[in-house]
Amino acid sequence: MKLTPPAGAAFLGSFLWGCGTESPAESPAASPLDTLVVAVAKDASDLLSPLAASSFELAVLDLIGARPLDPQFRCELKFNAELAESWQWSADGLTLELQLRDDLHWEDGTPVTAADLALASSIANDKEVGSSRGDSLGLLDPVARPEVIDAHHVQYRVRTPGDPTALVATAALLQVVPNHILGLPGQNRSGLRSHPLNTTTPLSSGPWRVAEWKKGESLVLEPNPGYPSAPSGLRRVIFKVIPEYADRLAAIGGGTVDLVEGIQVADADALASRAPGLALVRRGYRSMDYVGWNQVNPADLRVVDERADPGRTRAPGPHPLFADVRVRTALTTALDVDRLIAETLTSPTSGEVYATRALGTITPELCAIRPVIAPLAYSPDEARRLLAEAGWTDSNGDGVVDKAGTDFRFTLLLPAGSPRREQAAALMQAQLRAVGVDAQLESLDSTALLRRMVAGDFDAIYSGWTSGLQPDPSGTFSTGGELNFTSFSDAESERLLHAAASETDPARASELWGDFEKRVYSQQPYSFLYWVDEIVAVDGRFQNTRIDLVSSWNDLSAWTVPANRVRYPE
Repeated sequence: MKLTPPAGAAFLGSFLWGCGTESPAESPAASPLDTLVVAVAKDASDLLSPLAASSFELAVLDLIGARPLDPQFRCELKFNAELAESWQWSADGLTLELQLRDDLHWEDGTPVTAADLALASSIANDKEVGSSRGDSLGLLDPVARPEVIDAHHVQYRVRTPGDPTALVATAALLQVVPNHILGLPGQNRSGLRSHPLNTTTPLSSGPWRVAEWKKGESLVLEPNPGYPSAPSGLRRVIFKVIPEYADRLAAIGGGTVDLVEGIQVADADALASRAPGLALVRRGYRSMDYVGWNQVNPADLRVVDERADPGRTRAPGPHPLFADVRVRTALTTALDVDRLIAETLTSPTSGEVYATRALGTITPELCAIRPVIAPLAYSPDEARRLLAEAGWTDSNGDGVVDKAGTDFRFTLLLPAGSPRREQAAALMQAQLRAVGVDAQLESLDSTALLRRMVAGDFDAIYSGWTSGLQPDPSGTFSTGGELNFTSFSDAESERLLHAAASETDPARASELWGDFEKRVYSQQPYSFLYWVDEIVAVDGRFQNTRIDLVSSWNDLSAWTVPANRVRYPE
């Protein structure tokens, strides 16, 4: 979709007015509204809430779909009313009751009810669907997630008491789906991913609606006129798909888009001088870079000959390089994290630093959790000592340590298309080589990289993740957890994790989470590198913006542009 500001429209209008006859009196025209154009790297695939997985899909759903509660964050996760007008916990901490609003409607005029919420949860927890948004940790009672009491009243029941914030986040952040369409008899859930409501014509229940969706090109939202207090500050929002970072950077610098996430530090300096009308906003520490060490042998994760052992897989053996905690500790000790930050995440112009050292997966933005952990100091000599203690020495003088005739050589996977990570990977490769470890780099596109991660088909991986805003890394560190890509298994870590997750006293829970972080750090399943303070560039004409840990366009209904600065009035 092409947007062209009508630069000469005002002059032409005044010229025609002067040549014409007297015009009849007209009521004053409403102030023109502007359009926000956001550049994104990849289009959405799934816009039914139980099927959505990418951060962009979830962000769009927050705009077009009603969910019980609206998360906000400042040092801790809090919730505002959205579909739920009120909520409360029972005295025993096992039942969460929500009273739903009765004034919300689907875009087709059908009222939004508790049945829509129940169906969304049912789909998300249906194994046939394969959703990543279900209750994977089994925190909720399956018969009440939620239980519908009446059209505007539901109850969620949890199996055991625990951190109320984590439990609310599990229960009440899933957007509704239209029960009057998808709840009809004969609906095949295995075919939901190809349903038009998911792929072409989503039905809105939130403040924004999908006006146009050109797959792979753009997704256009406009205010939903049927929503109470519909957005009144912007005329529309266009998410424009621009796959290459360099092209997104050129677009924001040239003024053809208004917002770009993930600006690299060096580029932020250039934008600040070349495009002074842009605001460069730091979102905070929610994204973390790491190197993950696979602790099982990927060669053992193959299916056994079906004729000999139908449906079975081999029990994976330990990874020949990374199963020993001394080796993993040595590899972290060999990495100069401060240098990585200085060379890839520090402004060469101002000296401003956009990262802080990571010691685990719980974001440092959670103010109540402050474990005292001494980071492993960079020391090539200590790394060599630990490797030798684990039996890895350079027996033939070729510069690569070996053990029982096997060289310490492996492939480090990393995402393609990230100049910052490519630079950091090259630095780490050289630092590891200095202690006799030969890491070969292989870049993969995001789809191929995720496939290898999920299959456990890798030796080591350099990537990153986005932290949740409540401290529950169960899926990452529980044995068999869906996000436990490195196959980490440690009984003490799991004991502390479950103790923290089930603790109802916030102060004690914070202590337990700190103890959990210390234990995981001592085992080094990952080399935790740094938390990255993401830079978002946004055109300065937008006012009342909220760019924060929750979203790069949080509370979008409040965004406005002064009438004299509107760029796209039509």
